[in-house]
Amino acid sequence: MDIIMNIRRAVLFIASILLCGLLFIYALFERDKEVHQTREEEKIKVRVLACYEIQQERELLKQLADDFNQKYQACMVEVEFIDKENLKKDICLRVDSGEQPDIVIGGSMEILGLADMGVLENVDSLVKENLYHKLIYPDMWQTTMNNGIYYGIPFICNPYVLFCNREYLKKLEKPAPHTWEEVLEICSKSSQKGVYGLSMGVKRSSDAATVFNYILYVSGANYYNLFSESGLGAIEIADILKRWGYVDKYCINSTPKDAAEVFREGQSVFLLAPLDTRIWLDHAQTAFKYEIVAAPEKKKSGYIISGENLALLKGAKEEAFQFEESLYKTQVRDRIVQGTGTLPIFQEEFKKYDNEGELRLLSDRFIRQGECLKHYNSWFEISDILSDSLRSLLTKRNFDLPQMAEVLQDKIRVVIMSN
Repeated sequence: MDIIMNIRRAVLFIASILLCGLLFIYALFERDKEVHQTREEEKIKVRVLACYEIQQERELLKQLADDFNQKYQACMVEVEFIDKENLKKDICLRVDSGEQPDIVIGGSMEILGLADMGVLENVDSLVKENLYHKLIYPDMWQTTMNNGIYYGIPFICNPYVLFCNREYLKKLEKPAPHTWEEVLEICSKSSQKGVYGLSMGVKRSSDAATVFNYILYVSGANYYNLFSESGLGAIEIADILKRWGYVDKYCINSTPKDAAEVFREGQSVFLLAPLDTRIWLDHAQTAFKYEIVAAPEKKKSGYIISGENLALLKGAKEEAFQFEESLYKTQVRDRIVQGTGTLPIFQEEFKKYDNEGELRLLSDRFIRQGECLKHYNSWFEISDILSDSLRSLLTKRNFDLPQMAEVLQDKIRVVIMSN
């Protein structure tokens, strides 16, 4: 009996020691957890707002932020992604609430619109001292300038291009087109086979406006001569696409990514979309080989330089400037160009870029022939007008095209003159 009691006492003693040990370890763990949490809370947070919808690009930007956070332990860069359709509204709400981000990455037209709103930081000295002469396309600097002051930095060159289904073109015995006349001819033949000629996404105002802006430019039109032969020629392209069923009928409810899905499934011969769409296409995998050429020309070249810019908001933390600088280091820039599937914009990037592929040829031609469209501070208002007009052209019937051109011209002129 005494032996059993002694065993019980020994077991209870050992158990109490183990319990005390576990409690001690738990207390240490909780203390370390609190210390770690306190340290995390004490870190300076840099908020980045980016208008990316392609998952591979989102993962790349998050990885770049994580790499920076590992190197600078006192700082925590947080990346948030939003639909670029909501950029203006989102920034306004955040600024009003005092919760604005430190950095924003978005379309060059939209960033210039934010500069006109007076919410962006002046980066004049940074541009002139470190980056100005390194850019391959000097005209891109005009997309960051408001009243002679730089408010942003070009981030990627992501022009609209034409993706071509090589198998369909082979069946039709046609090479990749370079003009709208060639595109429309192929569209007429493909539609007879139950396939859309062209897919594009114009659901968002910014995308629709960009497409219409491009068509106006290559047609030789501008905002002051829409009621002219050139302006009417541009409007007629959209009208023909709709009237003859050449364009994907769901395009007004589609983003460029949605349009890319139509193309990937072999339901269209062509896809008019930003160059970075190829990253999604390659990841999703197409059952056919595709070719990339410049957007179709008419009276002017389709080599139109566009993309995304990076800007700092007023009151941005010093650490935000450090993160911004890290994104323009040569090794990081190489990762950005490869990871986004876009064209190089700085000289060092170009030296390492796809030396033998079709994209190198495309990049060469953009360097030799590329032009930046004129940017207007009132882009948000112009964008709404252009997008409404294009979507109307693609949905409604029996349009009086000259009357539409005159109305469109008057509306845009009023906006430009009021600014």
